[in-house]
Amino acid sequence: MLYQSPDPLPYTFNHHSIFIAGGISNCPEWQSDIVKLFDLDIYDVVNPRREGGFDRTGATAEEQITWEHGALSQVDNCVFWFPCETLCPISLFELGVMLERASRHSVKLIVGWHEDYQRAFDLQVQINLATNARDYVISGPGWDQFCKNITKTWG
Repeated sequence: MLYQSPDPLPYTFNHHSIFIAGGISNCPEWQSDIVKLFDLDIYDVVNPRREGGFDRTGATAEEQITWEHGALSQVDNCVFWFPCETLCPISLFELGVMLERASRHSVKLIVGWHEDYQRAFDLQVQINLATNARDYVISGPGWDQFCKNITKTWG
């Protein structure tokens, strides 16, 4: 099943759940291409990209942040894409949280980034420092490799 912000989230997911994390603001809409990689009869996919977007502050922004926080705390898998168009500060924060969960072996992550993403080096170092998470994190540069990693893991 597909859950898209601001759809209500279930109390518990019925299947393995996968959150699609990464750039939303000031970058192309890439999430729909990733959703197509999953069989929605087998996986519960959580897409935070909201139709029409949302403001940076105010009630809608708070609703979005709360929705993402709740979804990230529930899922057992997560994919992160870092595009070149934006720094993705919130996604970097969320990745830190999810790397900690991966180090406790409670979530599996796939992390990808555009070759021109401005903090690619930082991503690589932080992921490598999460030594207890190594068996639970697959990472590397490039869109094609990112999609291959997803398909290989959940396809």
